[in-house]
Amino acid sequence: MLISKNKAKFKSVGVCLAVLTILSSAQASDMTSETSIFPETQYEASLLKESSLYPSVNLRKEIRLGCYCSGAYFSVNGGYAWADEGQLTKGVPIVAATGESAASQAAIANSGLFNEYIPQITTSSGQQIIGAAVAGYKFDNLRVEVAGEYRRHNISTGATVLGGVSVNYSGQNQQYGALISAFYDVDIPGIPVQPYVGLGAGLLLSNTQFGIDYTAGGTTTSAGINFSNGMSFVGAAMAGVAINIADNFTLDLGYRFTNILGGRATYEGQTNGAAINAASGVNLVNISGMESATRDGVDYQETLDYADVIAHEVRAGIRYRF
Repeated sequence: MLISKNKAKFKSVGVCLAVLTILSSAQASDMTSETSIFPETQYEASLLKESSLYPSVNLRKEIRLGCYCSGAYFSVNGGYAWADEGQLTKGVPIVAATGESAASQAAIANSGLFNEYIPQITTSSGQQIIGAAVAGYKFDNLRVEVAGEYRRHNISTGATVLGGVSVNYSGQNQQYGALISAFYDVDIPGIPVQPYVGLGAGLLLSNTQFGIDYTAGGTTTSAGINFSNGMSFVGAAMAGVAINIADNFTLDLGYRFTNILGGRATYEGQTNGAAINAASGVNLVNISGMESATRDGVDYQETLDYADVIAHEVRAGIRYRF
């Protein structure tokens, strides 16, 4: 009788255990079949392949469309600048070299009429096209960038009379360089943009090309004069806003105040100078070896000095966060 009662108790316990096992299995199955950890967050597919060797742990990568996150990024930007006008001046007088013999003077003083006219040409720095490729890293609210810079502005075109002949001229200045900048990004809760401020400094190399045309009898002869490697220091202050437009992509809109200190470029040579001199009958372009003449330790190389330039720039760019 006692054995019969114990069997009944064991049977009841067994039934309870079976029910609990079934319920636990169903709950575990429901948990395993879930497609996300948190319903309110977007997730990509599991990073682990399905395998019988380990359980599904639902390891996911969160998609953060509104994230101004730390890490490395690359960006490109471009824009337009307005600046003051500046004069180009000769760094070393080349018309005459005091104390030199007549034989040396010929090599030193062969300046070319247009070469000597260049300082009277106003540079139109106010029309600058600018662009940059940037590599940077964001540390929470701080960012550091290294930028490769390009700037181009035209020099005033015009006409003048040199040696009794009329000529047309034009010019273009291009600058290449690098700028290192630091930024502070401002977090404003509830606003979908991130303002920033920054400071930068670097170096620019300037190359200037002049073109000159002489026309007679319906025939135009053209020549060019080139100056290169004018090094200038540059400083900048920036402000703008960043706007996330897609996962890992940020639109950057900003203003930059840029101060470019004047530099000195050296005479690189001429093109077609002999032809335009022959056609016009006057020495318009320097074609001698004057640009490399040195006498008694004095370098009579023809040079070109740039005035300081202050530019106000508007820029737009795209950042890609890795």
